[in-house]
Amino acid sequence: MDVGLGRNRCWARDTSIKKWNQMIRISAAWQLPATRLAVLWAIFAISWGAPTLWAQNSPDTGVNFIRTVDMVSAIVEDDTGQIIFSGKSGVVGTLSDAGAGMVARIFRTDVKDDFLVIEKVANDIVLLGSSKGDIYTYQKGDVKKIASLSAYSEPILDIDSHADLIWASGGRGLLATSTNGGGDWTGVEIGTVIQPELTLPSRQPGVWYLGVSNIDSESVVFNAQINGRPAVIDEDFELDVDEGRLTVFNQLDQGAASISFRFQPGPPYRGGDVTWSAVIADAGVVTLAGEFGLILQSTDQGKQWVRRDGVITREEPAQSYWLCGASRNGKIILGGAAGKIHLSSDSGLTWEPLPIDSQEGVFGVDFIDDDTPIVAGAVGLLGIYRGGSWAMADRTVLGLRSWGKNMLQLTGG
Repeated sequence: MDVGLGRNRCWARDTSIKKWNQMIRISAAWQLPATRLAVLWAIFAISWGAPTLWAQNSPDTGVNFIRTVDMVSAIVEDDTGQIIFSGKSGVVGTLSDAGAGMVARIFRTDVKDDFLVIEKVANDIVLLGSSKGDIYTYQKGDVKKIASLSAYSEPILDIDSHADLIWASGGRGLLATSTNGGGDWTGVEIGTVIQPELTLPSRQPGVWYLGVSNIDSESVVFNAQINGRPAVIDEDFELDVDEGRLTVFNQLDQGAASISFRFQPGPPYRGGDVTWSAVIADAGVVTLAGEFGLILQSTDQGKQWVRRDGVITREEPAQSYWLCGASRNGKIILGGAAGKIHLSSDSGLTWEPLPIDSQEGVFGVDFIDDDTPIVAGAVGLLGIYRGGSWAMADRTVLGLRSWGKNMLQLTGG
């Protein structure tokens, strides 16, 4: 199918069936100073208030046909500037600049599953991850299945790579690597995770929540003094290793008190059962983020993992659910449910929240101008972080009502 998008109309012709005109809903653009940014919207079937659709009458049949294509992920080819997109029900296509507008081409595939992520890896290989845990390749309109990563059809939610090492992550602990362009994959099992030393906010007796479950009791190190002696378990404190709850019975001495341990990520009694929504591969380090507010990092290709951004709280924490992530020049940004956004400026060692005046989910994050965060999300959420605050797009003026995910920086101004 070839589709043309002009300023005021869209047209399409599918010559393999009939000479009729159809329309494909494609993208919305937000012009930023010195930046041309295309925001491709993930249009879910349940979304409401979608942009108005229109189509020309066919000169051959006089019948007006409308087709809606749900685009979930997209990339830009460096050499051509062409956009390759993927989406629901096996949709794969391209968008090219035709001068007066964008021309789209949709390729037929035999795939019925949704393509949730598309990523370009080494040697210009383009990989697709499906909602059933399968990996496909794309080349000049041809889509081919090359691997299955989940025995239980869990979705692949993210793919990223650095040099020749490709990472894929997804539901129920799905995590795998490939070193040959995605042809062969090795599953990565996260056993126990290192929790570096956490400092207790106060020395008062009471209950503390550690933000994780499934703690290895033999790994726990509690550094605290009571009346000049080390704190004694079951006498001065107790630790519920399944729920991640520390109870201190007695007043602690002056000086810092801390705890460190190892744990299995996941809910109580179900270690490893975590959805990893984002995997970010950089030189020498890979970052994972997903359910239960977890941010993990490995510097040895997944053999050992360390938890980042851990905190101790008096109240049971309302944990974040991370949905997306991106990195640039040592900075990492994460976006999540309920408008949660965190930024690291030291390659993930420490994190700070970037509060946004919105409760909508953040489905897409990236950087422009090398270090300026930009986000997209539910119901047309779109914002850029400059000067210590968020500048938000006017959704009413721009007609942004759908779910935004992919932000593609285009060349050519």
